[in-house]
Amino acid sequence: MKILLSGLSKGETFKKILKKESFDKVIIFTSNKYVARAKKLLKKFQGKVYEVDAFDLQSLMQSIGNVIATLKGNIVINITDGTNLMAAAFLCTSYYQGFRTLYVSENNILEMPVPKLKKYFLTKTAKYWLNKINGLMREKRKKGLPEILTAKEISYNTRKLSRPLRLLEKAGLIKTNYHHRFKKIPLEKTDFIESLEYDEKPKKIRVRCIELTPLGVLYGKFINKQAVP
Repeated sequence: MKILLSGLSKGETFKKILKKESFDKVIIFTSNKYVARAKKLLKKFQGKVYEVDAFDLQSLMQSIGNVIATLKGNIVINITDGTNLMAAAFLCTSYYQGFRTLYVSENNILEMPVPKLKKYFLTKTAKYWLNKINGLMREKRKKGLPEILTAKEISYNTRKLSRPLRLLEKAGLIKTNYHHRFKKIPLEKTDFIESLEYDEKPKKIRVRCIELTPLGVLYGKFINKQAVP
């Protein structure tokens, strides 16, 4: 199934696209002011209209992401119509998800050169850990704590985190820093028990800390299913 997503305000650019390409379904996002007009325009096409806040980027990203999560098929996005923030939300969606993206000028329909980030780094395991990091950060935000995680806060087994964290950092979704702190080291340690006696001189250790970038926060909104690592 081929699906066209578009905004709508004063223009009707999606109609120009439909004259050159056929789609099985058309989905329009628009403000309350243009809902009735959008429904009237879609009478000739199989589609649906979603009312959104056209001036709230975060709300727009969430709405578009929620709708896309329910769709199955080849998605194409028209970034031409609607408010500037709607165009920004659609372009961000294309950038993160790798959808084909169209811009309609007066005489031409241009295909935007959008990098398909999903193809390069979003393994199921990386998606799982990004989702978990977002969840832990939300909990910290609610408690008013600094939005920084240590690797052990994410997973007790830090070794299995190495590759997905490397992929997420390479994609610009997280950033990592190393901080030093002092820790008392037990004199004896086995797999089952640590000694109750500690070295008098604390040892300086390096701790890996993870933060989400703005892209990581936005991309996390598109992750709707957790994958088992």
